[in-house]
Amino acid sequence: MKQFQFPLESVLKVRKMQVEEKLSEFAKIAGMVNRLKGEIDANKKSISHQLRDYNRAASPGGNLNNLRTYEAYIKSLYIKNQNLTEKINDQQDSLEEARKNLIEARKNAEVLEILKSKQEKSHQERIQRAEKIEEEESNEILHKNKTKEKADESQQPYEGYFFKKDTEPVWIPEEKPKSEYEKLEEFANSLDKKR
Repeated sequence: MKQFQFPLESVLKVRKMQVEEKLSEFAKIAGMVNRLKGEIDANKKSISHQLRDYNRAASPGGNLNNLRTYEAYIKSLYIKNQNLTEKINDQQDSLEEARKNLIEARKNAEVLEILKSKQEKSHQERIQRAEKIEEEESNEILHKNKTKEKADESQQPYEGYFFKKDTEPVWIPEEKPKSEYEKLEEFANSLDKKR
């Protein structure tokens, strides 16, 4: 039997490539957003560390220039975090768009995958039906051949029947039919016996 071939296989391959492309775009944007969030977290840790150093330097007798340097650095980290947060917010629309595109591409590919599996299942069922019919025909032919062999082996009359090849049993009378003369003669003899 012929092997299954999906007629839309090339379309399915294109759609799978589109899924990979959309996934790559989404991963690129998501990676950038995660990197920005990582920078924010690192800045927050640095801010808390700098605040501890600032509080130690702010103790009586501390250098005023060092305090201003700490303040400026901490302020720059806050500003940096605000800028990073704005970049993340700007990327959220792109990230959401990439997510929608990826979902749509996956749906399109999945529809063809489902269609392919249904057609493949239908193809397998047709093959099984054809094999079953072929097997039944083969068994029927074997049965006919065995029956024919038995009929060929016994070409003898059976209770008045005689079997001919590939025909129904035919009745063969044991006596020849009587002619009109023989019938009249028999009738006359029966009348003579009664007298």
